[in-house]
Amino acid sequence: MNMKKLMRSYDADDVLHLLGLAQRRSFPGTVLAAFGLLAAGAIIGAGIGLAFAPSSGQRLRQDVTGKLDQLRDKVKSNVEKSNVDQQKNGDSRTISADA
Repeated sequence: MNMKKLMRSYDADDVLHLLGLAQRRSFPGTVLAAFGLLAAGAIIGAGIGLAFAPSSGQRLRQDVTGKLDQLRDKVKSNVEKSNVDQQKNGDSRTISADA
């Protein structure tokens, strides 16, 4: 009886592991992993390109600071809008918009 329970608990991955094998990744899984690495490399490359762009350091810092300020304001307004929507729906929980 115990042997039946033991055998039912095994699946294909367990048997393959005992044999020192593993399932292959599917084609979409491989492509998505490669695409993720490509996207990460593009983002890192863009950051390095901006850092070494021919504009002055002060100008670059102003541009980056301006974009970060815009992003912060957008997030803050979205949080405030979400809090208003929650209050309209009778939910007493709120999210703090202060960073």
